[in-house]
Formats: sequence, C-alpha cells, structure tokens
Amino acid sequence: MKNHPLSRIALTLLFTTLGSAFVLAADLDTPALAAATGGASHSLFLKMNGTVFATGFNNNGQLGDGTLVDEEAPVPTLSGVAAIASGFDHNLYLKNDGSAWASGSNQGGQLGDGTKINRPTPVPVMTGVRAIVAGPNHSLFLKTDNSVWAAGQNSSGQLGDGSTTDQATPVKIMDDVRSVAAGIYHTLFLKNDGTVWSTGAATYGQLGDGPSFARATPKQVMAGVRAIAAGSSHSFFLKEDGTLWGCGYNAYGQLGDGSRDNRGLPVQLMNDVRTLVAGEFHTLFLKNDSTAWSAGYDLDGQLGDGASGDRPDPFQVMTGVRAVYAGKSHSLFLKTDGSLWGCGNNARHQLGIDPADRFPALITQLVPAQEAAWQLQNFGADLENPAIAAWSADPDHDGLSNLLERAFHLSPLTADNRPMTAGGATGTPLFQVNGSLPQIQYLRLKAATTGLGYTPETSADLITWTATPGTPAVTAIDDQWELVTLQDSAATGQAKRFTRLHITAP
Repeated sequence: MKNHPLSRIALTLLFTTLGSAFVLAADLDTPALAAATGGASHSLFLKMNGTVFATGFNNNGQLGDGTLVDEEAPVPTLSGVAAIASGFDHNLYLKNDGSAWASGSNQGGQLGDGTKINRPTPVPVMTGVRAIVAGPNHSLFLKTDNSVWAAGQNSSGQLGDGSTTDQATPVKIMDDVRSVAAGIYHTLFLKNDGTVWSTGAATYGQLGDGPSFARATPKQVMAGVRAIAAGSSHSFFLKEDGTLWGCGYNAYGQLGDGSRDNRGLPVQLMNDVRTLVAGEFHTLFLKNDSTAWSAGYDLDGQLGDGASGDRPDPFQVMTGVRAVYAGKSHSLFLKTDGSLWGCGNNARHQLGIDPADRFPALITQLVPAQEAAWQLQNFGADLENPAIAAWSADPDHDGLSNLLERAFHLSPLTADNRPMTAGGATGTPLFQVNGSLPQIQYLRLKAATTGLGYTPETSADLITWTATPGTPAVTAIDDQWELVTLQDSAATGQAKRFTRLHITAP
C-alpha cells in the first residue's frame, strides 16, 4: 500500500498582534500491520506505511538490516515496500515502484542479483514486478506483463527452465501467469485460464500428477483452479467451485485429510476455505468465517493448539482472523482487529516475543493492544471496512479523522469537533494567546497506554516546521489521559508565527 501524504486539517485559525496562526495536523501514514512472512528462523512484518520490520536469526543477513546480528524483537529495515516473501534464509521485497529487492543467503543464487554472495543489505534485482514468491532456496518474480521469472537453486528442476542448473540471474519461465507457489524442490504456476502447471521434484506426488521422476519443464496438472499453495513437499489447489484439494508428502498429516498417507494424486480436503499457507510440515487454513485451522507437524507448537502431537485432522485455532502466515516451523495470525499473534519455534526469537508459547501469543511490539481494542470497540463488524474504520476515515463527517477522534478522546461515530474547554477532559486542542505568547493546550494519551504520537511544531513560513520550544506543563487526568499546556517561548517579537499539533498513528 502506498504512503498517504500528510493531511493538514484546519481546526482553528487565530490571528494575534504577532500574526500567529494555529493549525492541527494529522499524519495519516497509518503504520498498522499489512502482512507478515516467516523463514526458517526469522520473520518479517510489513506495516501499511511500507516499513518492514524483521526479527530472529541473522547469520546470512536475512533480516536485511545491514548486519549479521540476531534480533530478539522486530527492528525496522526497509521502507517503501508493498509486499514481502521469505525463503528459509533469504527475503524478497516488492517496492511501491514495482522494483524487486532481496537480502540474505545467496548460495544458490536465490537473490537473483547475478552473484552468489550473501547480502545483509537488500539489493535491487529487477523492475516491472507485481508479485514475489520465495521458495526455501529459490525465488520467483511475476512481472506486470504476467510473465514469471525464476532464480536460485535448481537441483530438481524447480525453476522450470528446462535445466537443473542453478541460476543467479532470473530467467524467464512462462507467460500468462496469475500466481505462483513454491516448495523446497518444486514449484506450482497458476495461469490466467485457471490451469495449474508444475515442475521439479515429484517423489511424493507433490506435482499433482502422481509420484514420478523430477521434471525441469512445467506440465499442466489441473484446471478450474483459483488459488494454489505449497509446503516443503506438499501442494494445495483451491478450485473455482470452492473445493480444496491437496497432494504430496503427508507423513505428519499436513494435508489435513485425516491420514498420514502420502497422496500421489490430489484428494479433496476441508470445505469453506478462503485461503491457506504451508510451512515445512504443517499447514494453516483460513476459512470463510474468519476462523483459522491447522494440521500437521507440531513438535514446536506451530499448530497453536497447546499440545505437542501431530494433527492429521484440522483443528480450529483462532477466530476473527484476517490472514495467516507460516514459517518453516512457526505460525503467524493477523486478526481482524489488527493485532498479530504467533506460535511455534522461537529458538531464535523469530516470533519477536519472549517466552514462546504453544498457544498463539500477541506480538505486542507491532500493534499496540490499546489501539486495536479501541478500533474493535468502536467499529465492531465494520472493522474491515476502511471507509469506516481506517485511521484516515471520517464516518461521522465532522471533519476529524478517526485518528484525531482517538487522539482527543472523542467518539468517531458522533459528530463533534469543538475545542476542549480550559482544563477539560475531551475535545480538540485549545489554541490561545497567553500574554504575548501563543499557547496550545491539548489532551494526550499517556505513553504507557498507546502508540499515538503528539508533536507540537512551529513555523515562520508554513514550509519549515520545528518542535515548539518550551517546557510543557503536564497534569494527569486519570490512568489513561493527561492534559498538556505548552507556550511557544520563542515567539516573542516575531512578526509571524504558526503552530500546529502533529498526530501520528501507532
């Protein structure tokens, strides 16, 4: 999602003998979580403002932060990003301008930069890209012309270029492709006509046309498909009629068909599935009712059921889920309230939390729980509707975005944009002149309870803004709110002075 520009909302305009003006400004670059992805022992988190955060193991520079130092909690790494994908030890980033970048392990040429040198700092790979997919050790780039290109490890023909030679520079594989899914040694291609083509290892029947020798050129295996997914050596096909089918390696029950039998040909699985993702030996299913289910290997708690035994029958893990993501042996759940939860292997802090749990735990560093709770409380069933629930929305049409309603203790569903009374407990900031000095008084959520940022700023020309000088007087109102009063101590004698309050979302 592209960044939103700074939105300046004129609240009150006052002119004094100094010619001072007061403006309220809200930063609507909402850094709520947009997506996540997991590798072998690391995770990436993409916020809606295009910033990527990373946590976990970093021995090959897979975190993309320019170092080889492990991180125990998410750290920012790259900006301007629209999509992310992770292999075992490498990452792909799709930037807003359509360029693809990569970081981490490059032993098989999976970064696609023409070398086999590991990259702790993301490097550019190609332009004109609309989607990225990372297998454990190979990468695929779907371009805007619907052609798909591949790079990386190719020992079983998983790139689909007709060879078993690793490729350090992306090579064109096929045209007219809608989406791609990648396992460790196999790849699935979904074409725009609904046909699925597959290439690579076929030992367990993961290509969808029976156990056989590996092949290096894609072959059609199914029709009438609208989505695909791949685990290490198992595959899924979500058909246009809504049925889900799976095949391949199933020793841990990762297909979710109630057995541990490998399936050389696709078998029909559970109903009402909206989407799904697969780790190495486990699978997460997101149903149409927003419930998340899991099946397969559970040694590290990646199924999120609190137990330690494998599950060949899918088990309901959570409700109110918007999206699911799987690392090699850990799982991530993005809920409809904007919060992110994780479970499974956390030996390298790839969940970004400590300690790990066999039940999903809230990854609080990314989405402040108080703000997620406020949005859920106010918008309920409309939480998924950006026209109502987005920070930038104004559902009560009073000229104040939801971000400003939250910042100043107002209801987002009741029109009210009046300034607060002096010392009041609700309302927009009160701008006034105290003696000869401009003064702003505003409500502020205490830092311990929110991720909102409040920054008073001043300017002489409405172009260059700096933090308002002076020492604020802060008075506690209750356990969540406080009253801030700040005079612009540098305004004396200036012919013109502007003041604004800059609010940033969590």
